[in-house]
Amino acid sequence: MGRLDDWYFHGGASSGEARSPEPATSTGSVPKGATPLPANFYTKEHKVKRPKSNYTHVPQGSIADTLAERGTRYGEFKDQAKIAMGIRRLMEDTAKWDSMADDQKHALSYIADKIARILNGDPDYDDNWRDISGYATLVLNRLLEGDGKENPGDPSDGPIEVPRFPQAGSFGQ
Repeated sequence: MGRLDDWYFHGGASSGEARSPEPATSTGSVPKGATPLPANFYTKEHKVKRPKSNYTHVPQGSIADTLAERGTRYGEFKDQAKIAMGIRRLMEDTAKWDSMADDQKHALSYIADKIARILNGDPDYDDNWRDISGYATLVLNRLLEGDGKENPGDPSDGPIEVPRFPQAGSFGQ
């Protein structure tokens, strides 16, 4: 049984939700005590109504400006996504991926995004390189703090301090 079916059979989003009196269309058996799906369940009358947005105007100019700036810096989004997802698929297909901690997987996923931006866009944009070192440092600090997981490093080194980098564009000044 799918999630939508489970949701309907077990009372929906709130208790006391109204049920349709139409007969069931289920070809299989209905669990004891469950309400069967009505015949017209998948018609437009039963679509979930989404609340209206609180926003009456989205400043399209600023979104368009941001997208244009990002496109200039990182290249076409679909191309950058293709590179990032290729890297992720390679990582997920390795023998150790499933045994890694969530923070390690998450950091590697972000690093894959940054590598894709570098390869698809401006490789001299220093912010991507800073972010890569930052994500790696977050995992390294957790490992050095010793969380019970085997650590190949020396725990006496303790967490490292993230260096303060000069502002972007201020190198050599």
